[in-house]
Order: sequence, then structure tokens, then C-alpha cells
Amino acid sequence: MISLILFGTLILLLILTVPVGIALGIATVLSMAFIPAIPSEGVFRDLVTSLDTFPLLAVPLFILAGELMSGGGISERLMNFGKVIVGNITGGLAVVAVLTSMFFAAISGSGPATVAAVGGMMIPAMIKEGYDKKFATAVI
Repeated sequence: MISLILFGTLILLLILTVPVGIALGIATVLSMAFIPAIPSEGVFRDLVTSLDTFPLLAVPLFILAGELMSGGGISERLMNFGKVIVGNITGGLAVVAVLTSMFFAAISGSGPATVAAVGGMMIPAMIKEGYDKKFATAVI
């Protein structure tokens, strides 16, 4: 019964185009109302303490590192290195984008930092070469 309430509420809210995070929260709170054994104080305590972790602090710092590396020209050098490796092949710039992302991810260790640093340079270059904007974004 509780599973039906949880998933039914979630699906209904998603159909009504409620944002996913809010829909998950409302569905969870509504289904918790039918389980008296779970104290709501414990759920809210766990919610707050789970946000107090150091890995969450690393994400914006990795993005900052990506922007610094991009501003310093590392992204452009990696792109040029990828062009030398790939050469003139069909879809070469997309392959270069993937290689540049791979090299940059190995340096920074972060996906969001890679997207911030490489995407800002490769997406306009790919669009300029005639790639579709959606394709260029998906490749990065």
C-alpha cells in the first residue's frame, strides 16, 4: 500500500511537471505519513547531516580548477594535441572533443570540471565547424 502511494504520488507529480527533487520530497513525506514507526525527526536530521560532507565541497572547487586550467590555456593545448593524434578524419572534431575530455578528466579527476573547461572551448568550435548544437553538447 505504501509503495503504491509513493510511486503513484511521484508519477502524478512528474506528469504535472513538478521538479524532480520536489516531487521526490513530497512523495516521500506523503508516504511517511502512513508509516508511524519512522520518526520524522530522524529523517530530517539525516537530511541535514548528509549535506555536511566534504565531497560536496570538492565539486565547486573542481569546477574552479577547470576554469583556471581553461583560462591558463591547458584546454586549448589538449585540444591541439588531440587534433594531432586524430588528424583529418570524418567526425574528427567530435573525436578530439572526447580525447580532450579524457585527458582533462585524467588531470582534474572531475566530470563537472571537465565539462566546464573543455565544453566552453569545444562546443563553440564544433558549432563553427557545422556540428549540430545538440550533438556538440551531447559529445561533451
